Amino acid sequence: MDEIQKEKEQIEKERDAVIKKTEVLEKRFSALNSKAGLVDLHAREYGYYPEEWLPEAGTLESAKSYRKRIFPLLKKVANMIQSLYSKYLELKDRNRKLSDRNMDLENRVERLREEVSVIKKENVALLNVAYDMDRVVTVLGENKVKEAIEVAKHLEQANAKQKIKKRRIDREGR
Repeated sequence: MDEIQKEKEQIEKERDAVIKKTEVLEKRFSALNSKAGLVDLHAREYGYYPEEWLPEAGTLESAKSYRKRIFPLLKKVANMIQSLYSKYLELKDRNRKLSDRNMDLENRVERLREEVSVIKKENVALLNVAYDMDRVVTVLGENKVKEAIEVAKHLEQANAKQKIKKRRIDREGR
Protein backbone atom coordinates (compact mmCIF):
# COMPACT_ATOMS: atom_id res chain seq x y z
CA MET A 1 0.00 0.00 0.00
CA ASP A 2 2.67 2.45 1.06
CA GLU A 3 4.74 1.64 -2.02
CA ILE A 4 1.83 2.44 -4.29
CA GLN A 5 1.22 5.70 -2.48
CA LYS A 6 4.93 6.61 -2.72
CA GLU A 7 4.98 5.72 -6.41
CA LYS A 8 1.85 7.77 -6.97
CA GLU A 9 3.41 10.78 -5.20
CA GLN A 10 6.61 10.37 -7.21
CA ILE A 11 4.70 10.27 -10.49
CA GLU A 12 2.70 13.33 -9.47
CA LYS A 13 5.95 15.16 -8.65
CA GLU A 14 7.36 14.20 -12.05
CA ARG A 15 4.16 15.37 -13.72
CA ASP A 16 4.36 18.72 -11.89
CA ALA A 17 8.01 19.09 -12.89
CA VAL A 18 7.14 18.37 -16.53
CA ILE A 19 4.29 20.89 -16.41
CA LYS A 20 6.68 23.53 -15.00
CA LYS A 21 9.21 22.79 -17.74
CA THR A 22 6.45 23.10 -20.33
CA GLU A 23 5.47 26.49 -18.94
CA VAL A 24 9.09 27.69 -19.07
CA LEU A 25 9.43 26.50 -22.65
CA GLU A 26 6.18 28.21 -23.62
CA LYS A 27 7.51 31.48 -22.17
CA ARG A 28 10.74 31.07 -24.13
CA PHE A 29 8.73 30.26 -27.24
CA SER A 30 6.63 33.43 -26.87
CA ALA A 31 9.84 35.46 -26.35
CA LEU A 32 11.26 34.01 -29.57
CA ASN A 33 8.04 34.82 -31.40
CA SER A 34 8.26 38.43 -30.23
CA LYS A 35 11.87 38.58 -31.49
CA ALA A 36 10.70 37.21 -34.83
CA GLY A 37 8.15 40.05 -34.90
CA LEU A 38 10.98 42.57 -34.38
CA VAL A 39 12.84 41.04 -37.32
CA ASP A 40 9.71 41.47 -39.45
CA LEU A 41 9.41 45.12 -38.38
CA HIS A 42 13.05 45.71 -39.21
CA ALA A 43 12.62 44.05 -42.59
CA ARG A 44 9.56 46.21 -43.35
CA GLU A 45 11.39 49.37 -42.28
CA TYR A 46 14.38 48.74 -44.53
CA GLY A 47 12.59 46.71 -47.17
CA TYR A 48 11.64 49.56 -49.50
CA TYR A 49 13.25 50.28 -52.82
CA PRO A 50 16.97 51.10 -52.81
CA GLU A 51 16.36 54.13 -54.99
CA GLU A 52 14.70 55.77 -52.01
CA TRP A 53 17.73 55.50 -49.69
CA LEU A 54 20.70 55.56 -52.06
CA PRO A 55 22.21 58.99 -52.52
CA GLU A 56 21.65 60.66 -55.87
CA ALA A 57 24.58 60.99 -58.18
CA GLY A 58 25.82 64.51 -58.69
CA THR A 59 25.27 66.29 -62.02
CA LEU A 60 28.74 65.79 -63.42
CA GLU A 61 29.89 63.12 -60.96
CA SER A 62 31.91 60.26 -62.37
CA ALA A 63 30.97 56.63 -61.76
CA LYS A 64 34.24 56.09 -59.94
CA SER A 65 33.59 58.83 -57.37
CA TYR A 66 29.94 57.75 -57.00
CA ARG A 67 31.08 54.16 -56.41
CA LYS A 68 33.51 55.34 -53.69
CA ARG A 69 30.66 57.17 -52.01
CA ILE A 70 28.08 54.41 -52.33
CA PHE A 71 30.31 51.37 -51.67
CA PRO A 72 30.47 51.79 -47.83
CA LEU A 73 26.67 52.06 -47.74
CA LEU A 74 26.23 48.89 -49.80
CA LYS A 75 28.75 47.08 -47.61
CA LYS A 76 26.82 48.15 -44.53
CA VAL A 77 23.52 46.96 -46.05
CA ALA A 78 25.05 43.63 -47.06
CA ASN A 79 26.41 43.10 -43.54
CA MET A 80 23.03 43.99 -42.06
CA ILE A 81 21.26 41.53 -44.36
CA GLN A 82 23.77 38.83 -43.54
CA SER A 83 23.39 39.36 -39.78
CA LEU A 84 19.58 39.43 -40.07
CA TYR A 85 19.61 36.21 -42.04
CA SER A 86 21.90 34.48 -39.54
CA LYS A 87 19.65 35.66 -36.68
CA TYR A 88 16.64 34.39 -38.60
CA LEU A 89 18.25 30.96 -39.04
CA GLU A 90 19.23 30.85 -35.37
CA LEU A 91 15.71 31.78 -34.24
CA LYS A 92 14.20 29.29 -36.64
CA ASP A 93 16.40 26.50 -35.27
CA ARG A 94 15.67 27.44 -31.65
CA ASN A 95 11.96 27.59 -32.44
CA ARG A 96 12.09 24.10 -33.98
CA LYS A 97 14.02 22.71 -30.99
CA LEU A 98 11.63 24.27 -28.50
CA SER A 99 8.63 22.98 -30.44
CA ASP A 100 10.09 19.47 -30.45
CA ARG A 101 10.89 19.67 -26.76
CA ASN A 102 7.42 20.98 -26.01
CA MET A 103 5.84 18.08 -27.92
CA ASP A 104 8.04 15.60 -26.05
CA LEU A 105 7.07 17.12 -22.72
CA GLU A 106 3.38 17.12 -23.62
CA ASN A 107 3.63 13.45 -24.57
CA ARG A 108 5.43 12.69 -21.32
CA VAL A 109 2.77 14.54 -19.30
CA GLU A 110 0.07 12.53 -21.07
CA ARG A 111 1.88 9.24 -20.35
CA LEU A 112 2.30 10.22 -16.70
CA ARG A 113 -1.39 11.08 -16.44
CA GLU A 114 -2.27 7.67 -17.86
CA GLU A 115 0.11 5.98 -15.41
CA VAL A 116 -1.41 7.92 -12.51
CA SER A 117 -4.92 6.86 -13.53
CA VAL A 118 -3.81 3.21 -13.79
CA ILE A 119 -2.13 3.42 -10.39
CA LYS A 120 -5.24 5.02 -8.88
CA LYS A 121 -7.34 2.15 -10.23
CA GLU A 122 -4.87 -0.39 -8.82
CA ASN A 123 -4.88 1.47 -5.52
CA VAL A 124 -8.69 1.28 -5.34
CA ALA A 125 -8.60 -2.43 -6.16
CA LEU A 126 -5.96 -3.07 -3.48
CA LEU A 127 -7.92 -1.04 -0.93
CA ASN A 128 -10.99 -3.16 -1.70
CA VAL A 129 -8.93 -6.33 -1.18
CA ALA A 130 -7.58 -4.94 2.10
CA TYR A 131 -11.10 -4.09 3.28
CA ASP A 132 -12.28 -7.57 2.30
CA MET A 133 -9.36 -9.09 4.20
CA ASP A 134 -10.27 -7.01 7.26
CA ARG A 135 -13.85 -8.29 6.98
CA VAL A 136 -12.65 -11.90 6.74
CA VAL A 137 -10.42 -11.42 9.81
CA THR A 138 -13.36 -9.90 11.69
CA VAL A 139 -15.70 -12.79 10.83
CA LEU A 140 -13.32 -15.76 11.13
CA GLY A 141 -10.86 -14.47 13.67
CA GLU A 142 -7.20 -13.67 13.29
CA ASN A 143 -5.89 -17.15 14.21
CA LYS A 144 -8.02 -19.00 11.65
CA VAL A 145 -7.03 -16.56 8.92
CA LYS A 146 -3.34 -17.02 9.73
CA GLU A 147 -3.78 -20.79 9.68
CA ALA A 148 -5.55 -20.62 6.32
CA ILE A 149 -2.78 -18.45 4.91
CA GLU A 150 -0.11 -20.91 6.14
CA VAL A 151 -2.02 -23.84 4.57
CA ALA A 152 -2.27 -21.92 1.29
CA LYS A 153 1.48 -21.17 1.36
CA HIS A 154 2.29 -24.85 1.94
CA LEU A 155 0.00 -25.86 -0.94
CA GLU A 156 1.69 -23.34 -3.21
CA GLN A 157 5.12 -24.66 -2.27
CA ALA A 158 4.00 -28.25 -2.86
CA ASN A 159 2.57 -27.33 -6.27
CA ALA A 160 5.79 -25.53 -7.16
CA LYS A 161 7.87 -28.59 -6.20
CA GLN A 162 5.61 -30.84 -8.29
CA LYS A 163 6.01 -28.54 -11.29
CA ILE A 164 9.80 -28.60 -10.89
CA LYS A 165 9.78 -32.41 -10.69
CA LYS A 166 7.51 -32.62 -13.74
CA ARG A 167 9.85 -30.35 -15.71
CA ARG A 168 12.83 -32.52 -14.75
CA ILE A 169 11.01 -35.65 -15.87
CA ASP A 170 9.98 -33.99 -19.13
CA ARG A 171 13.59 -32.92 -19.79
CA GLU A 172 14.96 -36.36 -19.02
CA GLY A 173 12.38 -37.98 -21.30
CA ARG A 174 13.56 -35.99 -24.31
